[in-house]
Amino acid sequence: MGKKHLIAVMLFSLAVLALMGGCENKKKKATLTDGSSIAALYGDKSDDDTKKKLKESSVYENLAVLVNADTTNKEVSLKFLATGKTEIMSYTGGTSVLSKYDNDLTMGQLDLGVIVEAYYKSGTQKLTEIKEYKDAWSIDKSNSFSLYAEDSAIKVGQTTYSIEEDASIISEGKLVKLDSINPVDTLTIYGIGNAVYSINIDLGHGFVELENQDYFIGGLIEFGPKIIKQIDANMTVAVPEGSYTVTATKGETTGQTEITVLRNETQQLDVGALQGEAVEKGSIKFSIEPANATLYVDGTKKNANDIISLSYGRHTVIVYCSGYKTYSEIIEINSNYVDKAITMTVQETESTTAKETTTNKETTTTKK
Repeated sequence: MGKKHLIAVMLFSLAVLALMGGCENKKKKATLTDGSSIAALYGDKSDDDTKKKLKESSVYENLAVLVNADTTNKEVSLKFLATGKTEIMSYTGGTSVLSKYDNDLTMGQLDLGVIVEAYYKSGTQKLTEIKEYKDAWSIDKSNSFSLYAEDSAIKVGQTTYSIEEDASIISEGKLVKLDSINPVDTLTIYGIGNAVYSINIDLGHGFVELENQDYFIGGLIEFGPKIIKQIDANMTVAVPEGSYTVTATKGETTGQTEITVLRNETQQLDVGALQGEAVEKGSIKFSIEPANATLYVDGTKKNANDIISLSYGRHTVIVYCSGYKTYSEIIEINSNYVDKAITMTVQETESTTAKETTTNKETTTTKK
């Protein structure tokens, strides 16, 4: 009886252990994920394999990002991927400069941010060869991207790339931080596999602080066709570097001025001063008979079917149509909207009757 009892206890214990193990396995399985969301953001296992193979390759020690090129003093700044260090190296007319397809280039033809293979004599800072890395890719001059700085990722189109921890962010030949990038910038992005190793800010941005904008609050301010913002109090606008005609509009009132935005600089814009430059505008809709007539306003051809915006004041209207008298009028715009009907007059004709005495035949001649 004792032996049978012992065997029964052992069998019961094994059953309990098996049951506990099964429960534990089920519990672990319930917490597993396929990792698809992470792979989409940071790259999948194949990308990790790409990085591993790259670091194990002999060329990796020579891979670098071109940060700056001084063609006057024949020097380049290279940030090496293996060490993360930036080195200033010299070159000569004898230095081989090649594209990824082995075509000859000049140093000035290499774009900042490009990933290169850099070869130099041991113990010196003199380049013997520099070549675009054949397995690197680039996205040129993109101004449509989403940057996720906290997640070290950037999305261009439908693809999201991971940004390497020590990636080179370049602005005017200098290394800057990732948060220096603004959504209005234009970038060229360089990478290998799904990883970004460098970003060059081709077109940067500055900031415009609005002052004395009380009159225009609730209206719009435009810096060219792409940057259009509603005017608020205490407002600062990030604008791509360059020159612009700035337009402030509220209702039918519009004021304009010229401005030049410099990279990484902040300047003030007195929006209140545009109120003195403001021009009130109204709209006019023409109804012309005949419908095929040609309309000119202040010497400029207009589509007679459009609603036309004109500044307050006097304007010259001329309408032409074959077979009709030319219509001309000075109109006054002094309200938000005007309907203007024009009916042209048919060109008059003059008839004379002449009798031919020699043939006793009546002839009619028409003159315009």
